[in-house]
Amino acid sequence: MKTYLTILLLFVSCTGIFSQNTFITLRPGPDKGKDCIINDYFDTRNYGDEIELNAFAWTDDGEFFISRFLLEFDLSKLPDNNLKSAMLSLYCNWESTNTMLSSGENESGLYMVTEPWDEDIVTWSTRPHYRTDIFANVPATQNNDDDILDIDVTEIVSYWILHPEENHGFLSKLITEEVYACIVMSSSDHAYPERWPKLELEFTNCPVIDPDFHYSVDGKQVTVKYHNDEVAGLCRWNFDDGAIISGDSLVHTYLEGGNYNITLEYITEDCGVFTKTKQICICENVPWFEQFINDEKPNRMAFYPGVGIASVNLWDFGDGWYSNEEFPIHDFLEVGEYNVCLYCINECGDTDTICRNIDISTLGIFDDGRNYQLFPNPADEYVKVLFPLNFSGDIQLTSLTGETIRHQRIRNTNEFTIDVSDLNTGVYFIRFLSDNEELLFEKLVVY
Repeated sequence: MKTYLTILLLFVSCTGIFSQNTFITLRPGPDKGKDCIINDYFDTRNYGDEIELNAFAWTDDGEFFISRFLLEFDLSKLPDNNLKSAMLSLYCNWESTNTMLSSGENESGLYMVTEPWDEDIVTWSTRPHYRTDIFANVPATQNNDDDILDIDVTEIVSYWILHPEENHGFLSKLITEEVYACIVMSSSDHAYPERWPKLELEFTNCPVIDPDFHYSVDGKQVTVKYHNDEVAGLCRWNFDDGAIISGDSLVHTYLEGGNYNITLEYITEDCGVFTKTKQICICENVPWFEQFINDEKPNRMAFYPGVGIASVNLWDFGDGWYSNEEFPIHDFLEVGEYNVCLYCINECGDTDTICRNIDISTLGIFDDGRNYQLFPNPADEYVKVLFPLNFSGDIQLTSLTGETIRHQRIRNTNEFTIDVSDLNTGVYFIRFLSDNEELLFEKLVVY
């Protein structure tokens, strides 16, 4: 429990009838303040009564350890007006036993905690989880006794005002938790009230705006859209790749795959700026699939997923038949056009659907005299091909992407052996092209 004299400072300053803005300062002391250090060196120790808040990466007798801190403000009694800005200020703890105070590469971040915590109980071992998609960047200090003033936490506090049940405070941690770096600030238990953490809020009489924009991804193109009928404003989009573009609805193309944070700033003339950030994944490779036609039986096709596909969920051949095999071979029983769809998981881990129209113009019949045997399949050292009649033509072993792995010309033989001992585990295709341009193929699994 807190042992300090109860001091609660809640300064409410209004500019009066001449302004539409309301200014509120939250600066609770030992009795109402809620903050705590969590430290993985003493992972079961509670630091709820410390006079400082620190975040660092350090060593003790050669053992690496890190420290973070939790900080929460009571936002339950704020006005219903729209939040224009929220600025957090932290003040150096000059009385700290950490003689280095703030030092090193100590840029840090303030993250949204997602679970309740008790400052008199919480430890590193029981620390709450936090979100990484919404955070406030805290710049590095220039001197070891610097205060950190006016940290812009507007986006986070705006979210909590819209979702009060999710206000569990901030987690402060170094962006890069590597030795030697630290920040040492004062907690709400500090002896001097002017050193307590301070949250300054500015409200307008404008309506609350949550610029929750819509987006869709097609390959490396992303389409974003936002419109607000209540308050006129300008949309400014930051696509996290150097592109900053204005407009209600835009299409942007990324040059490389990866995870990106799209940030919308909705800029109004009288009600301030409202921001929203969403993380998207752009796949490096566009999912696709290929099919091979058997010239001996043109209604038989072999399908395989190409690059950009992490796993196959289901093939829909458009004729009432389905397969959950990764590399199916399918016979279409009637002439016609079929819409073949592959339902899959792409590189980003998202569900995706790729569809293609397949035209079956004729039904083929196998010539029993052209049958062949391929064994063993699966194979690990070699595969042997037996023809009932002598075969002349080209034999190719290809990868799923169409790369030729083996190629040999044979003449007048009914037996042929292919060495696969040096191949990686996977699926390949053996293609036979006879001199009279008849094409056969077979799927081969190497393990």
